[in-house]
Amino acid sequence: MPRPDDRTRAPARRSRRTPVGGGGLRAPASRSARPRPRKGDGAMTWLVVAVLVLATAVSARLDPRTLRTGVLAAAAIGAAAAIGIVYVLASVAESDVEAAPRIALALLAIGALGYLSILVLALFLLANGVVMLRREGRSAANLLSLALGCLMIGYLAAVASVFVVERFDTDLAESVFFTVAAAGLPLGYLSFVFVVYLAYSACYLTATKRFGKPVDAVVVLGAGLQGGRRVGPLLASRLARAAEVYERSRRAGHSTRIVCSGGRGSDEQLSEARAMADHLVAGGIDPDDVLLEDRSTDTEENLRYSAAALREHGISGDVAVVTSNYHAFRGAMLMRAAGIPGYAVGARTARYYLPSAAIREFVAILRDHPWLNGLVLAVTMIPFVGWIVFYF
Repeated sequence: MPRPDDRTRAPARRSRRTPVGGGGLRAPASRSARPRPRKGDGAMTWLVVAVLVLATAVSARLDPRTLRTGVLAAAAIGAAAAIGIVYVLASVAESDVEAAPRIALALLAIGALGYLSILVLALFLLANGVVMLRREGRSAANLLSLALGCLMIGYLAAVASVFVVERFDTDLAESVFFTVAAAGLPLGYLSFVFVVYLAYSACYLTATKRFGKPVDAVVVLGAGLQGGRRVGPLLASRLARAAEVYERSRRAGHSTRIVCSGGRGSDEQLSEARAMADHLVAGGIDPDDVLLEDRSTDTEENLRYSAAALREHGISGDVAVVTSNYHAFRGAMLMRAAGIPGYAVGARTARYYLPSAAIREFVAILRDHPWLNGLVLAVTMIPFVGWIVFYF
């Protein structure tokens, strides 16, 4: 007869043999117990990216003259990048239980690189602002790059102050941190849209330059005259680009006409349209192919009155609107709003002039869509306003 102590020890011996018999290992239970993402979860996230890519392609196909296409493309790229980063970090963490410090260090390095990149951009904008003041004089438009550079430096200083204040007063450092973080939401939205605008504008310019089709009409947007009667370098660049599109379309068999669009300013002796037409004819363009639109005072009127002039002359085909490169994409958006088929073409501009001009065009786009941008900015500012009210 077995002793009582033998019966009590028997289960213990079976439990020790259990791993050998394939009943399941106990030692690595902590690793296997960690939840792993299901395969379906990864498929769903990549499906979102695929949908965004498809939406981008459809939007560009329907009409590339909208910022919506750029926003969809940026969302697709951002989503793919975020998924990739999360996947890499999760894989590292799963394979190495001591990877947390290295992951934190990598994230810190990425943050530091981003901080330095913003600092370099801010210094560039400050330098460009000084150049603009020296070459173009003092005006609100010429101060834009300088003002944005100062704003970026101020925000970076506020971020750095969190680490300095923390050494002396942790409560104050916490307050500064939450204030800076809350203020970063509307600034982040504006920065995101600005980057999308710059990137998509560059893509649009490249596409129209390489794949722009022959057109039935070329509309040249006017600019201020030098001395009240002479075509300046900026306007001369637009006219040269318009002549190129005109000649290419003519060689392709189109009866292309050029519309010179621009009214007469208070300090000008003749209309911009008249000065542009004289410049084109002096360069060899047939006078019979040049039409004048001399009533407009801004870009919207340029396009609206030019569209009317084209209808009067029975021209209903595609149109190429020629302006400066920094203004081309917004010109394309306004073309679409005016119901003009075709595309916008950009002429070269002095490089030092581009930063302030791009900022000015971006502000104009925000102004053209006040309700949408106002609503988004109001929503993103709720945490900032709430924190200020709560703290004070």
